[in-house]
This record gives sequence, structure tokens and C-alpha cells, in this order.
Amino acid sequence: MMRRLKRVLTIGIITGSVFVPGGRLVYAQSGRATPHPQMDRVRGKEEKGRDCLEVCGTATINGRPIRNVTIRLFRGDTLITEIPSTRKEKVYLVMNENCNYTISYAAKGYMTRLIGVDTHLPKKVNLRPVFSFDFELELPVESKDYNPEFTDFPIALISYDHHSHKFEYNKQYTTTIKKGLTDTAQTLSEKPFGK
Repeated sequence: MMRRLKRVLTIGIITGSVFVPGGRLVYAQSGRATPHPQMDRVRGKEEKGRDCLEVCGTATINGRPIRNVTIRLFRGDTLITEIPSTRKEKVYLVMNENCNYTISYAAKGYMTRLIGVDTHLPKKVNLRPVFSFDFELELPVESKDYNPEFTDFPIALISYDHHSHKFEYNKQYTTTIKKGLTDTAQTLSEKPFGK
């Protein structure tokens, strides 16, 4: 039986119908994965170990999928796999337990967005079926209005939550990054970190 929770996660600032730079995670579902024949599951060639989490993200603009997005999966600093998302079917990235991953979504004319994933688990967690985390990520159009000190940080961090017993995103981190992206570089130079 699959357990899923649907919720809206805002990773940008939305004012009325105007999107302020930063990107946003439009929705996310977490729970346990169930096999689905129309979905490809992709893992890196050298990935070995116990499957822990399947992550599927779709890059969008105004709710519509962006074509020609390149999805890259890194474990640490090592590129595990690269997928052009001109494909029509959903692609799940399969991740091993007890690793740190970064997923990159890049498309020409849009700001590259990163999602950090930590798959470290307590020892007694059952991995059958594996966990799943699905999301839709709105990519902002490239602009010089972003604070350059925050553009290289992941927009969200996903990890196992010991209270809900599933993978969740870190709300406090996301709030900090969201605010930092939209602050101007001038504001930060006037109030440097730690002061």
C-alpha cells in the first residue's frame, strides 16, 4: 500500500500572481514507492548498495513543464548520471541509503536550481518498499536581480524525518534561502553575516 502526502511548498516569494525571483517547489509528495510501468528508474552505473529513495522532480514555468532540461545527479562531487528531460515519461532517480546527493535542473534561459538530498537513515528503518519523493520545481528566468551569494545553494534540502518517518524538506533552510535569494547584494554588503 502506498502512502503519500500532498502539500504545497513555496520556495520563492509569490505576491498575488507575480512571481518574485527565487524559484519555488510547487508541490511535493512523499511516502513509499510503488512500481509503475510508465516510469523509468535511473541509477548511476557505479551505484551499488541498498536502494533507499526514488526522487522524481519536474521543472516547470507557470505550471507547464520546461522542455530541454538537463537533470544531473551527483553523489558528493561525483556526477552519477545525466538525463536530458526531453522525455515524456517521468524519470525516478534511485538513491542508495546513507549518502548525500545533489540534483541539478538546468535549462537555457533559466536559473539552474539544486536540490540537496541526504539519505542517511536510522538502522531499523524498513526499506521495502523504498521511499519516494515527487516534486514540481518552478525554475525562474535568468536575471541579475538575484543575490549572487545565494544562487549556488540548493533551493531545498530533503532528508529523513524521524517524527513523520518519511522524507521531508527542511522548512527553516528553505525560508533562509528564499529570503537570501531576493535580498539585494547591496543589502548584504551593508549588513554582512555575523553583524
